[in-house]
Amino acid sequence: MSLFEDERIENSLFWDTRTIRATEGLLLLARLYRRLNASDSDEVSVTFRHGGLAGRALRAVNRNRMMGGYPETKEDIVETSLTTTVIGLETDITTLVRKIIDPLLAVFDFYFIGADTLDNIIEGYVAGEVR
Repeated sequence: MSLFEDERIENSLFWDTRTIRATEGLLLLARLYRRLNASDSDEVSVTFRHGGLAGRALRAVNRNRMMGGYPETKEDIVETSLTTTVIGLETDITTLVRKIIDPLLAVFDFYFIGADTLDNIIEGYVAGEVR
């Protein structure tokens, strides 16, 4: 699957879009397990794989989050595996998304987005708000 970013600015990776997509993926997984009548304490393992990264520059799709420098990566793949519970997918979502996004950003010259900023985006998405 190609990345959404290729429709906007080729050879880019929008960190805020990746944050929202990771959040969305975890919420969809939680809903799936709920529909399968999984209990809160059932263990869930999931792996997020971002590929085709080599030569991409890190950017923000939201102009209010513009950053300078646009670091590029030589790494092609970042993969993060998580284990939690069904209830953890919902109650620990900000921590889980940070565990997915932080290693992804790290391949862009160790770029770091503060927890407050990431949490704001994640919590806004969960609440159905655009932030």
